[in-house]
Amino acid sequence: MIITTERVWKILNELIKRGIKLTYITDINRDNISYCKYMLQEGFQLRNLPGIKTNFIITDRIEYLANVVIEEKKSQLWKAIISNAKTFVEGQQSLFDTLWSKALPQKRG
Repeated sequence: MIITTERVWKILNELIKRGIKLTYITDINRDNISYCKYMLQEGFQLRNLPGIKTNFIITDRIEYLANVVIEEKKSQLWKAIISNAKTFVEGQQSLFDTLWSKALPQKRG
């Protein structure tokens, strides 16, 4: 998912300024390379995992959030999945950690 909303970028940048570490795994490609460069420039920790098609957020290992497209033909209807169920969040954190270890680190450049 490419973040194109200026308001979201401002919030993410504010989190980084507060010292919160934002880690992101994506398939870096020609459609999102400019966003990836911007993220690196702003202090995101970014890794490239070719072929990955999912996205989710884990906050402080206690809350999981994912955005899901419900209907593509009706103006991209979105729903959020949010959970703080400990075993579920731990499982998703484990999945993220595994993907992170396999993804290629990216550096500012």
